[in-house]
Amino acid sequence: MRLNRIEWLNNCNCHDIKCDVFNHYKQAKRAFRDAQRSAIDEYESSIVQKTENDIDVDQKSVWIILNKRKQKSHTCTALKKDGTLFTDTSNDLMSIWYDHFQNVFSRSVFSEPDRETYISDRVSTIREIYRTLNEEDDVQFSYSDVIHICSHLKNNKACGHDRIAYEHIKYGGKLYS
Repeated sequence: MRLNRIEWLNNCNCHDIKCDVFNHYKQAKRAFRDAQRSAIDEYESSIVQKTENDIDVDQKSVWIILNKRKQKSHTCTALKKDGTLFTDTSNDLMSIWYDHFQNVFSRSVFSEPDRETYISDRVSTIREIYRTLNEEDDVQFSYSDVIHICSHLKNNKACGHDRIAYEHIKYGGKLYS
């Protein structure tokens, strides 16, 4: 097949069905693929036959063969920066991520001088509105309201910072003093 391909590339490198060199290359390629498929089938058949013969006698070798057949995931990490592709095989990839996270987690510098003042004023306004609403609307919750709401919560959810799960409130009962 390789010799026919080289001959085809050297002669015309065309994809014309009427070209004899192209047809010889395609026929050789088909014959190679058929032979390859036959060899793979024969090899797999011999492994299956060996497995069937050894399953009762030597289970260790059977499990070694079966575990080798499992598909292993192959991942390649790649990052494109400024038109250059960096893969996980290059050490530059780690330094690029290091620089990125160093920029993300460092104190930001505002490009506009009034921006920081605007943000501080806006946050203060929001906090003041929140304080005003909480003073005016002094909402009281009864024990039955909390139990009713908590009874509809899903089980097996993560606790909060206080380490109290929904189940503590749902099934804990009323605190008597």
